[in-house]
Formats: sequence, structure tokens, C-alpha cells
Amino acid sequence: MKKFEQAKRLYKTMINEYTIHSNTKLFISGITSDFDRLFELCWKSLKEYLLKEKYIMAAKTGSPKDILKISYQQGLIHDEDFWLRLLADRNDDAHHYNESAARAYAARIERDYLRKIGEFITSLSEYIPEEKDVLIDVPEDFLVALENSGLYYDEFIAKVMSENNCASDLELFKIWETIKDIYL
Repeated sequence: MKKFEQAKRLYKTMINEYTIHSNTKLFISGITSDFDRLFELCWKSLKEYLLKEKYIMAAKTGSPKDILKISYQQGLIHDEDFWLRLLADRNDDAHHYNESAARAYAARIERDYLRKIGEFITSLSEYIPEEKDVLIDVPEDFLVALENSGLYYDEFIAKVMSENNCASDLELFKIWETIKDIYL
């Protein structure tokens, strides 16, 4: 499931990128908005699983709260109260921003929420097989070439794709190893 693959990837990125706590507004904004997106991907992964694998039609139009409750009943999540608190936190962050509340939310993300999401991803991975080629990794040396080019990402990728007759970024990244010396 595409959303679950995206959730796994974003979780991994957050674990790798938010290793050192910072009190800057940029860090607080980054971790809270990334986590809001991660939570969104998680509950939508549950919704998709409930519809496609469990054939629970109530999930089709369910709100995040409904999906969490059904997921708990189905044994997909194990701590309903935690997930409902997380939903309330996410909603509070999304609907009315104040710096003090955002800093407290960021602390809960770092201290509790990321760990629990990691446990959730591990648990749900037992039910959902990994999909290959759903998401594309941008090679690190491609980003170096991009930075050296002085172009924006969309301009650079269009240029390189055109010069190498590639129809998609996936096609480009599959041949990147053979052409990268031209751009580095």
C-alpha cells in the first residue's frame, strides 16, 4: 500500500534527521509538520487496509477518529487512548498555532510519539507486504549534482531527463550510476 510505504519512509527520515534536539523555531516547525504528515499517512494506511483487506465498509467514509476506533477493535492498534490523544494533539496543532503549545507538542513527538509510531509500523508490517518501486529514492550524488548546477530541482531533473531520453525520474535514477560523472 502506497501510503504505508510513504509512512515508513517518512518515519525513517524523521528518525535520521531529528536526532539532535534543537529549540529553534525552524526545528519545532519542521518536526511538528513532518509528524502531522506522518500521522496522516498512518491513519490513512489503516483506512486503506481496513477497506482492502478486511472489507470493512465503515472505513470508507470514516474520520480519523472512526478509523482509529475500528483499528483498535480489529487489533491493528493496541492503545486506543494513546492514538486518540495523538489525534487530539495533531488537531490542536493544525487548528490553532501558539509557540508554547507547539514546543510542548514537539517534545511529546520526540519523547513518545515517534517511538510509538515505530512500534506501529513494525506491527502493521506483519500484515502489509512491502511494495517494491512504489517510492523513488533520490541518489545523494544526484543532489550534489543538483546543488552544483545552480538550478531548481524541477529544472535540473527535466534537463537531465531530456539529455538522456528518460521518460520518468524512476528511469533516470535507474541509469544515474552510468551517467553521473557527466553532472558531478
